[in-house]
Amino acid sequence: MWGLFRHSQSTVGETHQHLIPLPEDLMHKLGDGYFFSKIDLVDAYNQVQLGPESQCRLALSAHRGVLLQTHLPFGISSAPGYYQEIMEK
Repeated sequence: MWGLFRHSQSTVGETHQHLIPLPEDLMHKLGDGYFFSKIDLVDAYNQVQLGPESQCRLALSAHRGVLLQTHLPFGISSAPGYYQEIMEK
């Protein structure tokens, strides 16, 4: 299944922006310590669950009815900001 979000979703919601921290700030927080991590971000947006209000805003109309998305799809203009905010928590 695929969707064309050009006219419907990108203009519906407000744009959410969240700044990416500077590498210098991250190193300052780390101090004298060290940390190694490996994160698999394949389909990362699809791992973010949507609340009921967001599901209604991102609903897709199909020939069999309305499809409510339960996870954040790609192509939403505010998705990068929300995802960055989640990653910092």
